[in-house]
Amino acid sequence: MKINALSPKDISGLKPDQLIDLLEKLLSLETSKVYLPSEINSLSVPKALTVKDGGEDAKIALDISIADNRLVGSQWIKNPVTVFQSKASKMSPDDCYKEVIIPRKRGQKGKKELQPKIKECLDKAGEYILFTTDELVPTSIDLRIKAIKRAFNESGIADTDAIKVRILDANQISRWCNEHLSSIILVQSFKGIQRLGTFSVWSDWNKIFRKQKKYEYQESTSLKSNTQLLFDALHKKGIARVIGHKGLGKTRFVLESFNPSNSQLAEVLSSSVVYIDLAIASPTDLTTFILNHGHLEGIIVIDNCSDEWHNNYSPLIRVASGLKMITINDSNENLKNEYIVLDRKGQGEVVLMMFRNCFPGLSESEVKHFVEISEGFPEMVSFIDDAIKNNSSQVVLNTLPKDFVNKFLFPDNIDAAEYDLFKACSVFTEFGFYDDKIDDIIFDRERKKLELQNVLIYTQIAKIPQTKSAFYKFCTKYRDKRSLLEKRGYYHSVIPEPIAATLAAEWWEETSFDFVYTVLQELKESELLIPMMDRLSNMDQSDRAKNIVSKAWGPSGPFSTAEVLNTELGSRLFRSVVVVNPIATADALSYTYEEFSIQELKEKVRSGRRNIIWALEKLTFRATTFNSSVKMLMRLAAAENETFANNATGQLLQLFHIQLAGTEANLKMRTEVIKWGLKQSDREVNEIAILAGKHGLKSSGFHRTIGAENQGLSSPLKDYQPGTWKEIFEYWEEILEVFTLALEEDKSLIDSVKSAVASSIRSMFENGQGMVIKKSIEKILSVDENLWIDAINNLKRTVDWDKLGEKDRVIAEELLQKLRPLNIGSKLKLIVVTPEWGYRKGDNREEDNQTKAKLYALEFVNEPTLLIPYLKILLEGEQRQAFNFGVSLASSTYIEILLPKILSQLAEIPEPDQNPSFLAGIISQLSVEMQRKVIDDMLSNKGAIKHIFHIIRLINPSKDEVFKLFDLVDNKEVNINSFQSFQYGKFLDQFDNKDVLQLCEKIASYGKEGVWTAFLLITQYYYDDDDKWLTTRDFIRSIMTDYNVLNDFDFAPHVEDYGWYLAMKKLLDNTGDLEFAENISNQIVSASYKEGFPYFEESLREIAEILCTQYFKIFWLRSSEGLLSDTISFLNLKTLLGVKNGVFGYSGILFNGDQTEIIKWCIENNPKGAYRIAYMMPLFGEDTWTDFALSMIDEFGEDQKFLDEIASNLGSFGMVGSSENYYLKVIKMAGDLSDHRIPKVRKWAKNCIIHYNKNIRRDKLDEENRA
Repeated sequence: MKINALSPKDISGLKPDQLIDLLEKLLSLETSKVYLPSEINSLSVPKALTVKDGGEDAKIALDISIADNRLVGSQWIKNPVTVFQSKASKMSPDDCYKEVIIPRKRGQKGKKELQPKIKECLDKAGEYILFTTDELVPTSIDLRIKAIKRAFNESGIADTDAIKVRILDANQISRWCNEHLSSIILVQSFKGIQRLGTFSVWSDWNKIFRKQKKYEYQESTSLKSNTQLLFDALHKKGIARVIGHKGLGKTRFVLESFNPSNSQLAEVLSSSVVYIDLAIASPTDLTTFILNHGHLEGIIVIDNCSDEWHNNYSPLIRVASGLKMITINDSNENLKNEYIVLDRKGQGEVVLMMFRNCFPGLSESEVKHFVEISEGFPEMVSFIDDAIKNNSSQVVLNTLPKDFVNKFLFPDNIDAAEYDLFKACSVFTEFGFYDDKIDDIIFDRERKKLELQNVLIYTQIAKIPQTKSAFYKFCTKYRDKRSLLEKRGYYHSVIPEPIAATLAAEWWEETSFDFVYTVLQELKESELLIPMMDRLSNMDQSDRAKNIVSKAWGPSGPFSTAEVLNTELGSRLFRSVVVVNPIATADALSYTYEEFSIQELKEKVRSGRRNIIWALEKLTFRATTFNSSVKMLMRLAAAENETFANNATGQLLQLFHIQLAGTEANLKMRTEVIKWGLKQSDREVNEIAILAGKHGLKSSGFHRTIGAENQGLSSPLKDYQPGTWKEIFEYWEEILEVFTLALEEDKSLIDSVKSAVASSIRSMFENGQGMVIKKSIEKILSVDENLWIDAINNLKRTVDWDKLGEKDRVIAEELLQKLRPLNIGSKLKLIVVTPEWGYRKGDNREEDNQTKAKLYALEFVNEPTLLIPYLKILLEGEQRQAFNFGVSLASSTYIEILLPKILSQLAEIPEPDQNPSFLAGIISQLSVEMQRKVIDDMLSNKGAIKHIFHIIRLINPSKDEVFKLFDLVDNKEVNINSFQSFQYGKFLDQFDNKDVLQLCEKIASYGKEGVWTAFLLITQYYYDDDDKWLTTRDFIRSIMTDYNVLNDFDFAPHVEDYGWYLAMKKLLDNTGDLEFAENISNQIVSASYKEGFPYFEESLREIAEILCTQYFKIFWLRSSEGLLSDTISFLNLKTLLGVKNGVFGYSGILFNGDQTEIIKWCIENNPKGAYRIAYMMPLFGEDTWTDFALSMIDEFGEDQKFLDEIASNLGSFGMVGSSENYYLKVIKMAGDLSDHRIPKVRKWAKNCIIHYNKNIRRDKLDEENRA
């Protein structure tokens, strides 16, 4: 039997009671899959096997018309009324006949009578289904249906053709079962078969859980809401995640959400649920299950599922057609809004309900006290209950929970040393523990780390120093016997969380800050610092923790000084604790840095800067700490010394967005910060404040990285949402007003203000605020009347692209009039140099930018000398329409006067800023004679000579004119690679093949750089043209023969690997060119001696494959020399020619050749040759070793080093996900050698099996560690 599917034989062996249970399960699953709860009138499966059933073992009635298309959705329930009769036995036609008829007494005559329930069904036009374990073929089914209908006829039903009868035999039942995961598991349980991992259907899961939990489930308002969120997530996405602290009742919550007694929906869904706990099951097995069975219908609840495994399973579930998933874990990392988070605040109501409803003898004051010390953890109720029963209520009635903790840890007598170790271990969310059981599979560095952590805990963190032996006994005792230490991999943690948090708080209260500071470096080196900080940050709901943070990291605290915060370590600590006491830590930052100048912030806040910014990201999210924290962040942004997106500036600007701002602060609070920034004496702060306002004026394109809203274990914070558009408009208007008022105080801010206001124009008009932006622009123009290109362009976009009301359109047009340029320089910038991209024609406007530039040039045709003062504008930097402007201006009869001035001005501009587009436009329209003259002038102008190759492409030069350019190379005025510009625009197509070949030969005569320039031109020239290829083939062959591109890459940086590959393929593939093949073989081997080989890896591999398959003897003769080399050549050739094991691997192209010749060579060059081939040969065949590998083992298996090289080959592989399947395949292959004729091979195979079994254990340890 397949573990994850049922066959007819699995059904045929079911007992009567099992068949009835299966029928009930299938009906429940099918109705939940196809029909709404409101459409199910009744579903009855009495299960009374010893009572007369009247012909009915199950019945379903639907509130659906027979004509309703909803009935088409199920192939099993096709009628509004359906009666099932269950028979776990062979059913002959005669048996079927008798089953529907009431047995007659001896001698009784008259019409035969149907079983009453069957008659009732038929009277309602229902369907009768015989549900049997018998295996039948279609003809047998027909015979039995005819027998049943004969019985109907003999009972008085005339038209039996209209009667609906079906038989579901073992074949059809198994098909039905295989559509539903939980029905498969149910049948497997009947058969006593081991289920996958620890899969349990809901009923089994519930039984197990109720044995462990002794209190009735208390469903609070919060849990009801979370149940709905859970069902919504399953319905919409098919995936849900429930997280929170240990002991909060996450697993119980999910279990009870599907309790059939809660609702009809829960009753329907519960039959689809299976549960698995990754604490005892293999995560990789579950991966395999989902991959293989994603088509099955069902909900998998995965407990103790880490973030990593949740992320691994999620994409598999998304592509699965039927499976849905709920994961449960304690993780609080990477919280997402869609996660269902159970926290102490929400579960406090549950704890209160538990004490009130489950402990009727407690007074209200006692209930209140117990609720307080439970801290919202339902699991703590059980601990308190036991303490009360065992030691009377006095144990937990005092105001401090310490006695309760003592009794919880030590029911009899307190062991002071062990209590101290509990505190020391609780300081960390997790710590490594060195256990002899894993000694053989951990690495030395891990062993040293674990030993270092353990020693630090029991000698320094513990107040009562302990020995290694005592610590070992403590950990094993409370892990294996008391279950107060939870193990995952080699990491351990104290549980439950409330106890651990209480103990950690006690440790912090008793510990001097001086001591903590002395061990910080050791904590960091032992990798315990982050777990310590995680424990502290998770205590955000603890008043004790808040006091600790206030003392240590508040104003004047020992850990909040500038010296400490400017270290990687000190700032990392601060970043962790801000979530515990935001007010104290925000005050500390203000206190510490309030007297720092911007320059000091830039120079002195460096090592700790990144963590301080992350801390401020969390502090600015809270409205209570926004004001002081955002000012600090603004000053850090003004002192910016980082360039990535989430630097201080990036984090600050986001806070002023109207959506997804990453803060609870309202818009008014943000405006006040902008005002504050503009009033500061530091220019850098003023500029940052304007930039913040600019972002505040945005109306779209909002996004932010999630994370800052998740602080400690409290519910995620929420971004402030403006209540109305009026609030947003007032925010924008106030920002603009702040800008214009700032200009009255300081006109030097004009450029920044203009940029900010211009960028807001479109959003203002789009939202009907044209009058507001008009007022702002007019005030700015009263201060500065210079050309404002950004405003003009944005107004054009608004008029041409946006839907405007008539009033706003008039305002925009008026503003364009006021902003229009009046002098030549301004017009050139606006029309020629940087006109708006994508300008669209509108009413009474020129058709496009190109036309507009040409028309403006005509204004200077009669007097082009007017442009002389502005030539620099046309020849420098970006030029969008300068070419077209030049094209139009070339019609001037006075253009000759302007050309020398243009060349002179171009030469005066620094080379990187030169742009000859304007000149190129003019030259393109000149007469041939005039073009030649300009070219000659450029050749004599050293400042403009670099552009000669670009310009000459525009004039269709003669062959002689092109060849004249070699004089420039000879005079060292340009480099030979300047000819590479001829590869663009099919420039060479104007010449015949002979001239192109002559040109490239000439270029190639200038050394290696010339060769590769010629190669680049010629490969572009012949591309996809057979005639050109035939003309240039010999030239290309000579280049590739004489020059090795693999060796000469420094001289051929522009040679594309595809061009090289294409030429190689054309010259080698099916050409029989033995001489060229030998040459290229020599090139490959020669290049293999260089670092960085192979440069063209994929292309080179394809060429090498041609050599291996078509020219093997030639290639092998040369490459085999490289394989024997003791240099890097062997490794390079191994990478190129050898095997690559694992995912995305290949068998090695060398072995496509003559394998017999390779083995012969290994014998001749034994042992070195055999070693080299062993390391690179293909090992994996279909089910075992390749024939080649077995031949090599048979030949060289007596040599231990040869076998070691095979082991190295096996150990080199790539894998995605778990490597266990790869290891198992290796183990299987090693097992195939266990009876090999050579003893050394047998011993090697045995050791191989041991080694890879250890690898499997190690991988599982790593999985647990990551969990």
